[in-house]
Amino acid sequence: MAKAFKHKATQVRSRMLWPFFVERDCVRDVVAQLTGRHVSGKQAWEEADVPDLYKDNFLDYIRNHWFGYDRSVSTYLRVPDELARDLLGGFTFQDRRADGDDATHRGALVDDGGEGGLPGIELFLIAPGVGLLSIALTPGDEVMPLESVRDWLAALHIGDREDSPMILRDGGAIEGLVDKEARLFDLINTLLNGPEGDDLLPGYEAVQRSLSAYTVVGFDEHVTFGTADDRAPFGPQLAALVGLWRSDYAGAADGALPVNELVMTECHWTAVNLRGAVHLVNDQPGDHPFNAHRVRRTFDKHFVQYLTALLQLWCAHRVSKDAVDLLHGTASQGPAEPSTEEDRIRRIRAGLPDLRKQILDFTLCGQFGQLSTGDRATRYYHLVRDALRVQEAWDHLKTAVAELDAELESRGLEATVKNILHVQHKIEWVEVFLISVYVVELAHIFALMLGFNHTYAAIGILVLAVGSAFGGIVMLRPWTPVKVDDPPKPVDPLKPTSQERVALQSHNLKSKVQEYDRRVVLVALVVALTAFLILGLWLFRAHHDGGGGHAEAGPASESRHVVASESGQSGPRLST
Repeated sequence: MAKAFKHKATQVRSRMLWPFFVERDCVRDVVAQLTGRHVSGKQAWEEADVPDLYKDNFLDYIRNHWFGYDRSVSTYLRVPDELARDLLGGFTFQDRRADGDDATHRGALVDDGGEGGLPGIELFLIAPGVGLLSIALTPGDEVMPLESVRDWLAALHIGDREDSPMILRDGGAIEGLVDKEARLFDLINTLLNGPEGDDLLPGYEAVQRSLSAYTVVGFDEHVTFGTADDRAPFGPQLAALVGLWRSDYAGAADGALPVNELVMTECHWTAVNLRGAVHLVNDQPGDHPFNAHRVRRTFDKHFVQYLTALLQLWCAHRVSKDAVDLLHGTASQGPAEPSTEEDRIRRIRAGLPDLRKQILDFTLCGQFGQLSTGDRATRYYHLVRDALRVQEAWDHLKTAVAELDAELESRGLEATVKNILHVQHKIEWVEVFLISVYVVELAHIFALMLGFNHTYAAIGILVLAVGSAFGGIVMLRPWTPVKVDDPPKPVDPLKPTSQERVALQSHNLKSKVQEYDRRVVLVALVVALTAFLILGLWLFRAHHDGGGGHAEAGPASESRHVVASESGQSGPRLST
């Protein structure tokens, strides 16, 4: 069991935070819709200047971009003080536990009477379509044990929207809310989507089921965080506050802090995780003039570093959501329509440039590595970014989009190859004809040059034409689609399984058979053409030798005949 903790909080302030999505680049439309909304006859929201403590020590270009100088890029709204006090000026809420042992807590809206403090209910909205509603609350008791603070925060954070705390307001009934009772999420929905919930913001979508918390807890001068021994009793309490655990939760045990924490000064210790952020601050000894302002300035000034990192994180999730919708053809408005693979690829290819533009825009205009010139503010900002895994989320998103882009490129290359193979499949029928024509033309040239017999040449060329066409068909197989089969790759190349070895041997055998068939056809064509030439030469030689003897006798006979004629004229004389 944990030891009793003797120190009590003197001040507690907490912002309960509700992130949500709307349509991108619709800041002006959302502002017009919210400022035109009324609750119980009063204007629900009004545009306001960002409090000075939000902008304190910020770099100029970041302040100009981030805090609403261009109302189409970002804006800041708040619920007017009069309506905010009516809603949550003072309230009691019931923490309804599973064991039936309900707890009742009192609280009130943080209200500094307009003296430089923050409004109790405010809204931040940026162009990527991410909004954050903040409700600043404080417990009803001025001094309370940390266990009570933990229970108070845990009750407000309760996870299920339908089981959120029942607010029993001290004020009168509000339009759209049941009498004096309303759940905390009913109140949030009334402010964002109208009293009846029927005036939805464009593309409104809740992104988590529970509230996050940003809390500052103040102590008197008897507490300090200067040494490890001083901090040791507060460690489990700090972890429990950040984790929003109840005092009876097992995770509140002593031990190593399961959160990102930082000692800012001996009067300031802070911790952050995905559920929220907590600052423990204490007064300095004596009547130090800053003691009266420490809690409020920590509550106001450091909140913007947490806010910035939180919006960066949700922007990464927003772009991730758009990428998933693009990949699967889904949208928040309804289920995906059936489509072919070609339609899907075409849709992704059309939407991918917009995803890349979103990443580039927010990387340049929202992913700030440094916000201010203040050392403590900068250290806290980097603590929050590390705790919320902001850079990790953006790196993962960029990698995913790059892989999607690479997949599209490979699919485009695959489609190009398929088109080439399809054309090649058509051309192969032409190639069969061309093979036949080339063989016939070659045989015809040889026949003319070597003086083959016309009848033999005609019959031989006809046989070669048919044979070469058949050989081309056997070799090219144009009736089957052309494809390139990659050999199967074993899971472990060094130790392939017997199945993988058989598949690889089958693939190699198939490749060898196909290559063997082509070689056989080529050899057959060469043999047929050679046989045509040899037989033609032999017939030519035989014809030349037989018919050529008579040709030689012809001139000799003619000579003898002439001689004989001449001899015949003188012969009688010789004989006489």
